[in-house]
Amino acid sequence: MAAGNDLYCICRKPDSGQWMIGCDYCEEWYHGKCVKIDECDSELIEQYCCPRCQSKKLGMTTWKKKCKLPNCRKPALFDKSSKLVRSKFCSSEHGIEWFKTNLELGQKQTRAEMNVIKINDLAEIIRNTRSFSEFRALGNERPSNLDKNREKILRLLDDERRVLASINDERAKLATKLKYIELKIAYVEYTHIRANGHKNVCGFDRKLVWEDMEWQVWCECDEGRRILDGVRKLKVEHEKKEHELQHQRSLEQTQSTDKKKKGRRRVQQQTQLTVDPEDVRKISNKDITDDEDICTNEKRRCQKHAGWHSIKLEESELDERVCRERLMKLEREEKAICERAAIRVFKDSIPRRGRCIEY
Repeated sequence: MAAGNDLYCICRKPDSGQWMIGCDYCEEWYHGKCVKIDECDSELIEQYCCPRCQSKKLGMTTWKKKCKLPNCRKPALFDKSSKLVRSKFCSSEHGIEWFKTNLELGQKQTRAEMNVIKINDLAEIIRNTRSFSEFRALGNERPSNLDKNREKILRLLDDERRVLASINDERAKLATKLKYIELKIAYVEYTHIRANGHKNVCGFDRKLVWEDMEWQVWCECDEGRRILDGVRKLKVEHEKKEHELQHQRSLEQTQSTDKKKKGRRRVQQQTQLTVDPEDVRKISNKDITDDEDICTNEKRRCQKHAGWHSIKLEESELDERVCRERLMKLEREEKAICERAAIRVFKDSIPRRGRCIEY
């Protein structure tokens, strides 16, 4: 600290008791407020160069690496002899606190927040992909060396390995189940469109009440693959037409007069989305009345299958939601195990002056 009645700083005023910092080049003293440096950051400054010395190109202010804990303003652990940063934190206590905080935040994150990719991470992914098709395929499969690298870095306990192996097995089963649930949802929509092409026919398809194993076997047979492939193509065309229809309606909604509104209602009635029954029939290569799995009773009199479309669609969507929620829970459990192991490795690294790892 400066003392006495001499004039200091760029303001040329005496020491008034407020915090000051000395330049390591000209040895002049400056009020922290005048040079816009807070006292709480004093420990982070390795070498200070005042504005005058910077203008003369004598040097630059250098800073120490800050502790990774957000609210801490102290430098990270630094080994003076080797001039290497020993840790990303100023102390082992702050390292443990950082891991615990992130563990709690991870458990509170929503699905949307967990799926957000930072711009720097996205740029790195793009640089390491050779083509657009390779980029689109990212995430379709889990990296084969992920579990091996994780165990090597985190030194997992036997119980943790068993739990993670169980999580991986259940995740694989859920992924398979989810695949066939999504196929069933698409098939329910297809059967509904097909039934709408025959207004007086119930149109209920008995495949919708098959057991999971029976449904999966049919999906993998030649007939099932051919029909489901046709359903996918029909769905794409259906969504495209629906998007065009919504775009047309949004343009019409810009009109404001009552007369135009009445005209808009008439146009909407004329542009209701329809699917050509012939396109639907081409998928199965036979008429709805020739398929023994389809109920051909009169729609108004078939009480057994009343409201079958909404019921089966809700059932399939509920199964899908349950699967996805379970997958999210497994992901949180896996993350918690890995973060606990990372904290354990961090604790072990401090006495040996090792560097903190980040999983």
